[in-house]
Amino acid sequence: MIKKISADLPKLKDLIANKGFRAISISVTFTPVADSPSETVTPHSVVTVTNGSDTIELESDDLQFSMYALSLKKIRDQVGTTMYRPFANLDKYWTEMESLVKDQDTKRKAALQRLTSNTFRFDYSPKTLVTRFLASRKWGAAEFAALKRDHFEIQAYILLHGKQMLSTQQSLHRNKPGSEQYGDTIDEVLRKAFRTDVDFVTNYLKFQEALASDTEDTLTQALAQHKIVKDTLDMLGRRGTVPGEVGIPHLLDIYRRLSESLVPLINVLSEAVCVLESRQRPDPRLGFAKRCEIIKRSSYGGLLVCLDPAIRNSESHAATQVDKATGKVYLTEIINGQRRIIGTYTFEQVAEMTRELLDVLFPSLLFSFYMHELALILVILFSPEYIELLLCIDNMQQV
Repeated sequence: MIKKISADLPKLKDLIANKGFRAISISVTFTPVADSPSETVTPHSVVTVTNGSDTIELESDDLQFSMYALSLKKIRDQVGTTMYRPFANLDKYWTEMESLVKDQDTKRKAALQRLTSNTFRFDYSPKTLVTRFLASRKWGAAEFAALKRDHFEIQAYILLHGKQMLSTQQSLHRNKPGSEQYGDTIDEVLRKAFRTDVDFVTNYLKFQEALASDTEDTLTQALAQHKIVKDTLDMLGRRGTVPGEVGIPHLLDIYRRLSESLVPLINVLSEAVCVLESRQRPDPRLGFAKRCEIIKRSSYGGLLVCLDPAIRNSESHAATQVDKATGKVYLTEIINGQRRIIGTYTFEQVAEMTRELLDVLFPSLLFSFYMHELALILVILFSPEYIELLLCIDNMQQV
């Protein structure tokens, strides 16, 4: 039930500042006064506020109340909830609004030309700064002023970057059979779990909450491990044919490195699967093995056929035994004070699982996550919600 009351400006400010209410709608009208000079008007304002349980409509015919109500513009709190808060400089607000929404196509094309001709260069990473801004939820922070200043250049850059990444992904699909099916499945999981809201910013914030780390950093760390893997494979290739008991330990180390670098992505994938199958969200402290188990027990379990956390754990604790005589690998763990075998693979199985992990699952996960975030950022950059966020930068008034 909505409670309607007559109010003055101090009452409105007190509710917003001290009582935990947020303004959710505003109506301001100015009615000309009959039989008076044309510039004479009577203001009437209605500001609706809520604290989640109680909703109040504050009405006033006071001019100061109305002018303050007009200064309230859309922002978001740290959770991402839309509300109205006062801006410090309304002239700046409207000037910047016009700059960001007028002649957008013309400004974007000009920015694209400046980028491709190298007459404009970023002294920061556009994607990283946009990601930091969205993930920080510090909508008014002056440190992000470049996002507003270079808005059209950033749009053009992300469009170009997305085109390049799409071309690289298509090349991967051509060169690594099976990776396209993996990529499509992973994209389906992420899309259905994290692109469910009509509000693009809300979608991004949900994805970031699940990720708990920057995809750029995850990609950088994963590629660093991949470089070591490539060096190992090049080394083995130069040696020609090597006995199984010599080569298998190297493959196990490759497997461990790749598995370790995928931990942040597997964590998100497990959360997404739980969302899709209406399961309880996993405990944030849940380990890698349990996360993999969640995915394997779902309808998307085929994604992780080649991924066994026991290999990663055994290798990380120097607990893997390679038996030349039987051609088998034994994964071990100390249980109740005694070392026990917890898994067994043949040399051929280890080689095939490592190949599948290296050629298909590893690149598919990296590209799918990176492209998913890039797509989220791209739609945000072209959304009205993002303009609202940019206008908050360095122009928020303390309530």
